[in-house]
Amino acid sequence: MLRQLPIPYLPPDTSAAADFRVYVLGTPVLLWANTPFSIARRQARALLYRLASDLNPVARTELVYLFWPDMPDLTARRHLTHLLTRLRQDIPDPRILIATPDHVTLDPERVWIDSSVFMHAVATTDPEHRLEALDHAVTLVRGPFLHGVALADAPEFELWLAQERSNWENRTLAVLDTLLEQATVVRNYPLAIRTAQQSLALNPLAEDVHRHLIGLYATIGDRGAAVRHFEHCRTLLEQELGVTPLPETLAIYEQVRAGQSPFPSETAGQRGLILAGNAVTHPVDFPARPESVINPDSADEAPVWAPDVTEKGQMLVTKPLYGRDAEVAIITTMLASAMPRLITLNGPGGSGKTHLAQQIAASVDFPDGVVWVALGSLRVPGLLRDAIAYACGVRTTGWSAASAAVADQLHTALQPKHMLLVLDNAEHLLDGTGVIAELLVAAPNLRVLVTSRVALNLPGEQLVPVPPLPVPSLATLPPIEQLALQPAVALLIHRVRERQPWFMLSEENAADIAAICVRLDGLPLALELASTRLITLTPGAVLARLNHRLTLLTRGPHILPERQQTLRATIDWSHRLLDLSAQAMFANLAVFAGGWSLAAAAAVMQHQMPAAAPVPDEIAVLDLMHGLLEHNMIFSIPGEEPRFDMLDTLREYAQEQLKARGGAGTADEAHATFYRELALRATLHIQGEQSTAWLTMLALDHDNLRVALAWFLGQPDGGAGAIDITNILQVLWRWRGEYHEARHWIPQVLDHSRGLASEKHIHLLMIAGSAAAFYGDRDTALDWFTEGLDLCRDVAAPLIESDLLINMGRIYCYRGDFVHGCALSEAALVLSRKTEDPLHLVRTIRNLAAALCGGLVNIERGMALFEEGLIIARATVDSGAYSQVTLAIFLIDFGSYLALTNQHTRAAMLLAEALALAEQNDHAIARVNALGSLGFLALLQSDRATACRYFLDSQQLINGISAPMNTVMNIEGLAEVAAEKHPRLAIQLLAATSAARTALDMQIEPIEQRHRAQVLADLRHELGDEEFSIAWYQGQDWTVEQALAAARTDTGEKQG
Repeated sequence: MLRQLPIPYLPPDTSAAADFRVYVLGTPVLLWANTPFSIARRQARALLYRLASDLNPVARTELVYLFWPDMPDLTARRHLTHLLTRLRQDIPDPRILIATPDHVTLDPERVWIDSSVFMHAVATTDPEHRLEALDHAVTLVRGPFLHGVALADAPEFELWLAQERSNWENRTLAVLDTLLEQATVVRNYPLAIRTAQQSLALNPLAEDVHRHLIGLYATIGDRGAAVRHFEHCRTLLEQELGVTPLPETLAIYEQVRAGQSPFPSETAGQRGLILAGNAVTHPVDFPARPESVINPDSADEAPVWAPDVTEKGQMLVTKPLYGRDAEVAIITTMLASAMPRLITLNGPGGSGKTHLAQQIAASVDFPDGVVWVALGSLRVPGLLRDAIAYACGVRTTGWSAASAAVADQLHTALQPKHMLLVLDNAEHLLDGTGVIAELLVAAPNLRVLVTSRVALNLPGEQLVPVPPLPVPSLATLPPIEQLALQPAVALLIHRVRERQPWFMLSEENAADIAAICVRLDGLPLALELASTRLITLTPGAVLARLNHRLTLLTRGPHILPERQQTLRATIDWSHRLLDLSAQAMFANLAVFAGGWSLAAAAAVMQHQMPAAAPVPDEIAVLDLMHGLLEHNMIFSIPGEEPRFDMLDTLREYAQEQLKARGGAGTADEAHATFYRELALRATLHIQGEQSTAWLTMLALDHDNLRVALAWFLGQPDGGAGAIDITNILQVLWRWRGEYHEARHWIPQVLDHSRGLASEKHIHLLMIAGSAAAFYGDRDTALDWFTEGLDLCRDVAAPLIESDLLINMGRIYCYRGDFVHGCALSEAALVLSRKTEDPLHLVRTIRNLAAALCGGLVNIERGMALFEEGLIIARATVDSGAYSQVTLAIFLIDFGSYLALTNQHTRAAMLLAEALALAEQNDHAIARVNALGSLGFLALLQSDRATACRYFLDSQQLINGISAPMNTVMNIEGLAEVAAEKHPRLAIQLLAATSAARTALDMQIEPIEQRHRAQVLADLRHELGDEEFSIAWYQGQDWTVEQALAAARTDTGEKQG
């Protein structure tokens, strides 16, 4: 197996000036304009890697098979189209991705891929450049192909990945063998030695390569190395294979002992030429560091700072580094190349910049070594040059020595050196960092690595972001084995185990541990401090106390600087570096939740200004936020419009600062006012062609809108504001299936706005009733609807009155009273036809038609209404999401009743169109219903396997929202899937759903009753009355959760 190797220097490829670079030969790395970026979705990353592995076009059929081998072709192709759309959104330049109806590829003119460069180099036949090309090819290989990549839910992709890794391992070893042979033939022994070492790192048991390396050592005159390597080879063969070296190896060894050279000697010129290009480690040969840098003749020149100096030999990295493989790979690549010469590790306080720099400094090789200077305790920027001189052992005449003299001495000492200078914690010395630029000019082979919370803004500076560690998704926690490998979790567990070796990640504490990592933003320092609390508190107890992170997270390791002993001290350090205006801005930004736009920040700041002060516009606010960005106190969120956010650990500190300034009340009011105005604007556009953009904006500001809503609910006269915000939020809640949000907030808003008999208040009564009905609370729903109808007598609101009648009719239909339900829906249709709202008319027609068909009241009229409504819906649909989803929901109901009346072909067409519209517009409940309806259609067509997949897919979506009625219907569908091979389970599942329907006040529609009766009769006939009754009795005691688990296990896995 290939072993992971440090990323080597990749010489610039003048034939490919592409900004987009993909590294697949090792841990994958993505660069855009030499800046790393990531793709969040695993499946999208996997698709990109597959396309990057071979720049030839890849057939869509192959991609469909790799990712969704068990899905119907049409469904899988739809998934591929959706995934390609996501990938286009994730990559910096969508033109990179080329998709035709049959193939997908990456544009070779716009992308640079290491595997393609490897193949091009290996194909070189020019004898003059063959050796150089092969050497370049092997330097591209940093480890196993796509090291660390896995896609457990795509077995065919995993098989492809395993085969490609094997292919690349064999290909690399073959090139190394060729390079070793040719380098030996031309007597380039240093290159041959390096090649042999690389080959053995990949295949340690290759005795022929060991033998060759022994001979090479002897040929260059290093007999000791030859003997030592023979002993190493012999020990390795005995331990791993239980064999002794071959006679050929023993013969080489005897030649070495006899002082003979197995290969012709190299010329001095050859050796000097080759060694000049290699990093040969020598000890630092600066002048010895003096005992004191104080001029003994000047007693008044006491040092104001004693630098913390560490050379590479003393630099022991004792803690493992988690989650930084990409950063290590990128930085070591840069340090091995000619440019850039100044690299700044840039990130917020506590993100692990110092630890990362230590790891890099300990792993790189420079001929003149590495010098480390810790600058945290230096307070005077003008002394930075002296600090570097001291670290390099350059004697000065005292701290007050002339600056020019110190500069000359330091430049002279560094000029011939090929070395790495590491400056740790430079953010508070920006006024003195011009010294670094001077050194880079004076010493052409000097490389400088800086850690700083702020960019130095020097010419040629390359910033490498060091963000917090990735954290797990609390919505979908992976199994414990995978969770333990996530960087933030792994770091936290490791730190706890340093003090309590028996501490284990378990099923009981996994959710709490993951939540701690999320609440601490994945900040390594915060996780380290939290680990000390886990010695005495359980993970749950620590999590419960994280509302006060700054108080809880103290007691850092004593070896850390004082500013890192507590989380508060770390943030204090960064905060003090801000000017007063930036500090004020930082405090005011604490009012936001989940990010903010530039306009929102400007609105809050404008309300905070004194009456006589000039009002800051968006440009002035942007300038202030730019300073906060540079200091890593906030971060930007990619998108068409600028958007920003801050870590929760920093937000708690900012809230303290805002409260201390006495501005919390004013900022909260400004925040609430801005989002009320945003809600009012959204209400005007949410049903038009701009609905998609507005829904996206509402989703981004969901947290801010809830904060604003809570503020209005806390004000005695806040009822109107609360209604304005809730009226737009309810659209988002229904869209995303978050009816639990409506149940939580709307009753509070209604209580707060009693007496406001406005159209908006009545509309909220209707939404409150809909949410209650969605969860099966029909009586409460009828109470809300009835109250709304009573208020309609005083407020002319025909559309809302029609909606109230529709919803009341639906409740009666759920209860089996279709005559009463249809009468209410008829009255609603009369009102709707008098309005000029075609989308409302479509909804009203749909509800009446469904009641007529579902209750077997008048199927012929119901179908005629469906046809009428479909014509109106198609004529009304526009590019906006609202009208498209209205059409999708209409198609779902129409298609479902077509299926139940044996019109399967047309039903399939309408339901497939509905699912495509729902997925295109990301409407949660519409997707759930479309998949469920397609599942029942498949059952009616006796395609149980397809039905099973649809029901499971529908339920998977429900897991992210809450839809109890849909869950019941999915379990009923899975019961029918199980009936063929597991009749007892099918009976138990149907008994469980029968009990659930009673609890939800949810009757089976008459049009479905005949089908359900036949299913139960067939099951009774197969098992007999007694067995049927026993199974039914058992199933009635099952909860919905138990029934769902049984259905998934005994139906889903077998079908899957």
